[in-house]
Amino acid sequence: MGARARSTSFAGPYTREDGFLGYNEICEELTLEDTPWKVEWDEDIMAPYMHNGLKWVSFDNEKSIRKKSEFAFGQGFGGVMVWSIDTDDFTGSACGGPDFPLLRTINNALYRSEAGLVPGLTSPRTKGTESLSTKSATPSFMLMLFSITATIAIAIQKSSF
Repeated sequence: MGARARSTSFAGPYTREDGFLGYNEICEELTLEDTPWKVEWDEDIMAPYMHNGLKWVSFDNEKSIRKKSEFAFGQGFGGVMVWSIDTDDFTGSACGGPDFPLLRTINNALYRSEAGLVPGLTSPRTKGTESLSTKSATPSFMLMLFSITATIAIAIQKSSF
């Protein structure tokens, strides 16, 4: 769209893939004492991104994962899936917190949503008197795909039987 870009991207030290960073690699970059990265929040996609000169990375963090998990629950989506668990901070050392912070956030957000602990959020499953199994002769299967890497994809697939 007219923005300056190179034909190749930069790779992370663990994934070693051009244009792809794991959350653990992002955390390590952001926790450097003199990090050159600036992090900003995009209200439209409800997720952070970081930039450093010509380098730009969109990613999910605990805040965005929580919002997306609550959204998926509130919409009555059939499930939440993560693309890969090996690029979360599986030891807790990169982000300075517990191990698997993004997976823990998904689990916590869905648990709190189901328990009714999220203000203003009600599940479509609890509306009406029909159960999920008898609600529709043509159920919709929806999948929200979270990437614990530096990209986000949401796929919603509707199928009828």
